[in-house]
Amino acid sequence: MKINLFFFLPYFIKGGAGNSIYKLCKNLNKKKYRINIICLNKCEYKKLFLKESIKVFEIKSSRTLFSISKIKKIILNNITKNKNIFVSNINFANLLSLIFFRKIKDLKIICIERTPIKELDIYFDIKDYIKKNIIKLLLKIFYKKSDKIISNSKIIKNQIFKTFKQKSLVIYPPSFNGKIIQYNSSNRSNILTITRLEKEKKIDLLIKAVKLLKNQNIKLLICGTGSQEKYLKSLVNKYKINNQVIFLGYRYDANKFFKNSFVYINTSYFEGFPNSVVESLSFSTPVISSQSHGGINEIINNKKLGIIINNIDEFKLAKAIKFYSKENQNKLLNKKFLFNHLNKFSIKKNIFNYDKLFNKI
Repeated sequence: MKINLFFFLPYFIKGGAGNSIYKLCKNLNKKKYRINIICLNKCEYKKLFLKESIKVFEIKSSRTLFSISKIKKIILNNITKNKNIFVSNINFANLLSLIFFRKIKDLKIICIERTPIKELDIYFDIKDYIKKNIIKLLLKIFYKKSDKIISNSKIIKNQIFKTFKQKSLVIYPPSFNGKIIQYNSSNRSNILTITRLEKEKKIDLLIKAVKLLKNQNIKLLICGTGSQEKYLKSLVNKYKINNQVIFLGYRYDANKFFKNSFVYINTSYFEGFPNSVVESLSFSTPVISSQSHGGINEIINNKKLGIIINNIDEFKLAKAIKFYSKENQNKLLNKKFLFNHLNKFSIKKNIFNYDKLFNKI
């Protein structure tokens, strides 16, 4: 009989966590697994999941207790006589899952931690010191009751142990497709970022850096959408750099823009594991990144791969862009070196590790 999987992500939007779960579910052997997706809002990957014969349950409610009741009903209506595993993603969802679903008979609970613990208050938008620490205390109590905790990087693993005194297993997100692509372009004049346009991604910093490079032959390509889009466009208008900054919206074909980009930029304030940085390196494109408290140091662990900027600001960022523009614009990273480095972040490795875990638990 098939192993029955429930994947729970509160907000299944286009981005790192959603993309990682989609790739995992798509590549798991459907002869071995029955897969269910549960989210609290509209699932932006719904059509893709349905194409893979994966069930999608959208709660579409802002009332927490109603949502919990509905999720419990979905689990009970779809539970099987074989092994049933509930895979929760991100700390607040993990807390809810362990409090309300762990006593369901024949249900194992795996918690995936993707967010740097240091940024817990930012993630929940909790400014109150007492509330923040109550949540940390509850996580410390309930993480003990999970059947397994997964960290998406070594630094997250260390943070979980330090904060909650719990061991976890590192499984990197499925970011690398196993191919290194090199474009021999002599006209790589673009800088590229692929991200959600939200406050914590700090794209305003990147726009300000481009303003400082106003007289350079450099174009910034921004792939993504989000709540900050209108503000960021007004910033571009204010600085009169419309001819240098191009908003491309959300693109399924975003990878094609690496062809004419000499560097990839990640300015995020916090990031558990930036998948787009791995994708950039698979196209032999070096990276300039903020020190985003997550797994960035495990990806950019060599000067050949890029630069990590501590206490990033527009001046440091502009200086780094200028360096790559002048010194490394048409240099290609070594193909064998890249493959060996990125292989641990591969889809194949991710599927192997989860397959092993689901069968063992």
